[in-house]
Amino acid sequence: MRARLERDFERFKRELPRDLAGHVREAYRIDLTARYLGYTLPHPVGKGSGQLSLNLEQLETDRAAGLAFVVLKTVVAEDSAGGRSMGAWAIHETRMRVERLRSAEGREGWTVTWKGRGWDRSFEEYLSLVRTAGELTRSGNLVAVPSVKYHLPRMDEPFREEEYRHTTCRLADAWGDGTLTLEKDFSPTLAGDALADERARILRWLREVPGQIR
Repeated sequence: MRARLERDFERFKRELPRDLAGHVREAYRIDLTARYLGYTLPHPVGKGSGQLSLNLEQLETDRAAGLAFVVLKTVVAEDSAGGRSMGAWAIHETRMRVERLRSAEGREGWTVTWKGRGWDRSFEEYLSLVRTAGELTRSGNLVAVPSVKYHLPRMDEPFREEEYRHTTCRLADAWGDGTLTLEKDFSPTLAGDALADERARILRWLREVPGQIR
């Protein structure tokens, strides 16, 4: 088994086999079938980095590479007048750094770190990307999931329901046929340290945000 794994590592370290799930099933007798947001996936290998899911070309590259799913860059929700409670985070701040790393055992490797915020282009441009995501998902070749940063209130503050309603309805229209699947971004770096460091606030968000989106 170890020798087989080592051979496959050398063989596929630059590019995965076209049928990854089939190869693993045949070579190792392991079924990689997975479930994600109600979709059956041939394997659980996907991409959750929005910084690398900004446009059609990247999604097509992911599809051609055989990824099972991707999560799009996080868009900041807005109301019908274009107001955004989390608008401070819709800024262009995506940086990536690749560095060498030595393990505790002395082995050389690489580490990738990045810093990113929300979608900094127009909402209409994001809706265009969501249309493509919906088409790809319905094709069965790649599950592409939009990501949204909605209003996250303080304990004594109501939810901005219009922002939730307007954003979700526009995304659902752009998605097209079928049920819209979404990632709700709770990232504390986007919410702001002052909002994300209180247990009661976080528990309120987890309880109430899904209902606001629906």
